[in-house]
Amino acid sequence: MTKKNKTYKVFRILIDVYQERFKPLLFCGIQPELSSLYHKNNVNMRKIVIVCLWGLLLQSCDFEKRKSLAGRSPAMVAEAIVESVFVQDTDSLKTAAEPVHSNKYWKQFEVHALLPENPVYKRLDSIEEIFSPIEPSKANHSVRRSNAVDHYISSRDLFKGKMQYSVKNLKELSNCRAYIKHDTIIIQIGMNTGFGGNGFHILVHDGRYVIMPFYFTDIVYGEEVEPLNVPLWQRLKLNRSFYNAGDSMYGYISFGSVFYDEYGTPSGQKANGFFRAVIKKACW
Repeated sequence: MTKKNKTYKVFRILIDVYQERFKPLLFCGIQPELSSLYHKNNVNMRKIVIVCLWGLLLQSCDFEKRKSLAGRSPAMVAEAIVESVFVQDTDSLKTAAEPVHSNKYWKQFEVHALLPENPVYKRLDSIEEIFSPIEPSKANHSVRRSNAVDHYISSRDLFKGKMQYSVKNLKELSNCRAYIKHDTIIIQIGMNTGFGGNGFHILVHDGRYVIMPFYFTDIVYGEEVEPLNVPLWQRLKLNRSFYNAGDSMYGYISFGSVFYDEYGTPSGQKANGFFRAVIKKACW
């Protein structure tokens, strides 16, 4: 069998498999056109083979993903959505996403007075704090670490014509700061460099809280929109039900969400861990 005939055989098998498994898809109606292109131009044929391969691969991945989610608990499905951030999931969830000033996702937090006794804080006492470049006390080496929250961000970005999947943990780059403004506590876990920032906010008011991730940069990519978030699970524990400026706050946070940043780009956000801060009065 010649090289050309072998290639054409592979081409025919791809079309047959594609039509058998994905009959509702567009490729089902263009088999004659694909065959004629093969005979007219071998270069076009190779391009079509590549398209078929990619289409088959992507659809197979999604098929296996959906199959693997079948029978799982809602919690496991939610975690899979946050970790994978498949386009079809983020597109579907966007209608449920809300801005930070919405009342939709506010939830009661739990009070655990013994939180400060958790061993994690003894470990934090042995580690120096992380300061952002814009903090005046960044040279104070006596301040102990405030954050032990693992904060994973998963995303899919188009790079050089290909969709790239990435996941990162912001834990080692983040600190915790808490401010009181009027009757609302604003907890920030993340980092603000002055040129950009990444992390999440927890707003606490009247026994309830809401979570909003944040991402910003001084580089303008296009028209900015209001950031949106849709939490798939969330839990907050604090050592007290009420705080004043100067009080020490100890807390635990666990949440998973799909976040749409100021450019509408979705990302999976998953955080879990302990934090602490001294409440300061907001100066803005």
